[in-house]
Amino acid sequence: MFRITDTGDPDARAGALEQDRASRGRDEAIDPRAVESILSPSKGWSLAANRLPGLQSRCLPLPVEYVDFALRRIELVQNVDKLFKAGDWNVESCDVSSMTVAETRALLDARGSPKHHCVAVLRPIDSAGLSIRYADFVQHYERFWWPWGDDLLIAGLDFTWLLEMNHEELLTFRELR
Repeated sequence: MFRITDTGDPDARAGALEQDRASRGRDEAIDPRAVESILSPSKGWSLAANRLPGLQSRCLPLPVEYVDFALRRIELVQNVDKLFKAGDWNVESCDVSSMTVAETRALLDARGSPKHHCVAVLRPIDSAGLSIRYADFVQHYERFWWPWGDDLLIAGLDFTWLLEMNHEELLTFRELR
């Protein structure tokens, strides 16, 4: 199996599909939804999230350009101790490895920012992102984040509030005072 990289070029996309068909040695139809997931990991992840029960039409894919911009801004926030006065930001960390899903959900709910009803949920590993209400994210967080998997960043749209959920089951909350 090989990974297809979407260059945005329709001819390259068609060539990749032909190569895939030839590599399987048969001429069978390819499910376009599966192809979309292969060609655009960020769009595929965002669209899959939109199909989850309880989340239909409640989250929107973010453009790759916005995700890249957001990841650069978040990197600045993560280095807050080097760039700003320590007293300007509230930073709290919590190990959730021994917590149940319900306990983690309660922690997320308690740490939400009243100013940020809508947040950007970002997966840095593949520059994927979506916009979702924070309350909806909390209700379904375990469908977005797997502690043994990839890291997840949740940011207020003005980047004054940030939640980092890493693969080591450590949550870090950052908020501008």
